[in-house]
Amino acid sequence: MNALKKCRYGDMVYQPNDRYIGRSFELYGEFSEGEVALFRQLLRPGDTVVDVGANIGAHTVALARLVGPGGRVLAFEPQRLAYYLSL
Repeated sequence: MNALKKCRYGDMVYQPNDRYIGRSFELYGEFSEGEVALFRQLLRPGDTVVDVGANIGAHTVALARLVGPGGRVLAFEPQRLAYYLSL
């Protein structure tokens, strides 16, 4: 069964038995905030981002907030189970 949690950048769905991303969402309400800080330095509103290996969208949601309504985030996840969780 999946879990839903209000996190720093929005609601996130994850598998509670995920020891890395899911656990981070559960404990902290965010995942790898240091990487998001780097993205914040590189991206501006209106930019286009390609998120290859988006997993369950842990960074995708933050990226969308950074580029804003005028920007675009193209997220690609080749792992079937992770992809379906992010729908």
